[in-house]
Amino acid sequence: MDEDRRKVPRIDIGPKKRPELIISDKNYNRIPTNLINLSRGGAGFLSRESFSVNESVRLTLLLPETRRRIITKGTIKHKEEFVGLFGYGMELHLSEEDMTAMADYIVLSISKV
Repeated sequence: MDEDRRKVPRIDIGPKKRPELIISDKNYNRIPTNLINLSRGGAGFLSRESFSVNESVRLTLLLPETRRRIITKGTIKHKEEFVGLFGYGMELHLSEEDMTAMADYIVLSISKV
C-alpha cells in the first residue's frame, strides 16, 4: 500500500506500556486483538476474528500512562487478510472529551520517544 489514506497521523504502538484494545461481540464476549497503531481518529489492529468493512464494533481502549478508559464504537474501514489473521483499519467514534484524552496520550507517547 503506497498511499496513506489516513485523515489523522497515527503513532505506532511499541511493546512497552502498550494501550489495550478490547472489542466485544453482541453478547459482550471479548474478541482477542493486537493494537498496532493509534490516532485521535482511528486505530490499526490485528485479529483472528473476521469483521466486514463498514461493520460497527463496540470497543474499549485502555490508555496506560494516562490511566484513561475510553468506551465507544468504531467502524471497520479497511481489511487485509493474512494466513489465519486479519489486519484492520478502524475509524473511532470519539466524544470531544475522549478525543482530548486520546490527543493527550499521543503527545505523551511522542514526547517519550
